[in-house]
Amino acid sequence: MDIVSENKGTAISTNISVCEEGFWSGAIVWVILVSINSTQGTINAHWTQGASTIIASLLAFVVYGITVTYTIKNYRELGVKA
Repeated sequence: MDIVSENKGTAISTNISVCEEGFWSGAIVWVILVSINSTQGTINAHWTQGASTIIASLLAFVVYGITVTYTIKNYRELGVKA
């Protein structure tokens, strides 16, 4: 996918894969939500509960991020409007 700049007329290549974008968005959301909830005392911080909890929780958010990113990009390409 290329985005054309209106000012200069040049093409900027945006070849970020769905998996890469979904991975990073899921990981960032995980860090934000875990930090907020552990600060409020709603949950214990995952890093105090062990590696298996961190991996499982992070994996869930990454899979969700990839699924959401794929769905949004797929429907955008089909021209579906919300």
